Amino acid sequence: MPVDTLFVGIGSDHGDDCVGWLVADELNRRVAGRAFVRRAKAPLNLLEWLEGMRCLAVCDACVGSGAIVDRPVVRRQGHGPAAKRPEAVASKQLDAQLEELDRLDARFRSILDQDPLEWDFTQLESDYRGLRAEIDSSNVQQMIDVRLARMVNYRKTRAEHEEYARLSEETMRRDAELAEIQRRHEAQLTALRQPRFDGAGIIDRAALNRKGAPQYVLLAP
Repeated sequence: MPVDTLFVGIGSDHGDDCVGWLVADELNRRVAGRAFVRRAKAPLNLLEWLEGMRCLAVCDACVGSGAIVDRPVVRRQGHGPAAKRPEAVASKQLDAQLEELDRLDARFRSILDQDPLEWDFTQLESDYRGLRAEIDSSNVQQMIDVRLARMVNYRKTRAEHEEYARLSEETMRRDAELAEIQRRHEAQLTALRQPRFDGAGIIDRAALNRKGAPQYVLLAP
């Protein structure tokens, strides 16, 4: 069954602000495979993770009126046995992989900022697939699959632009050929309308307009 629920813990490494991250870490151990869990430093980070999700839950520490304000500062231990647990190592590895996913997403956006005829997803697709092969989390693999599917659609869009550009170029070439043919034809007609004679002299239209009589006469040699 596809995972379409996203939980985001917003916070940092400092003091009570780490509550969101602590909740995310604990939830990640409990719902692995049933929901996608991520840490965020700012709400803006959520924009990159919402695609393909139907449900979103957010945990963020805040200051309010209640006992939580007087609670002792929560400090995370960066060293010691707890930091060396397999869960902690796996969490750090996943964080590194998610950061790499963010970098690939930034490259994806930079490509889309270009003209569609310049889109080249070859290397980016290879990097996405390489990252997917390194990740054990089915949630993250699903997110990468969504991006690869989008890439297929964007390739179709580029193909449509290429076909339009080809047709436009062919139409312009044919128009230029037709214009040249018309120019030559008009030049030939103009040449046929002009009188032709050998030698030197003054040519004028004949005064008599009889059938079979010459239309032009030589007035002076």
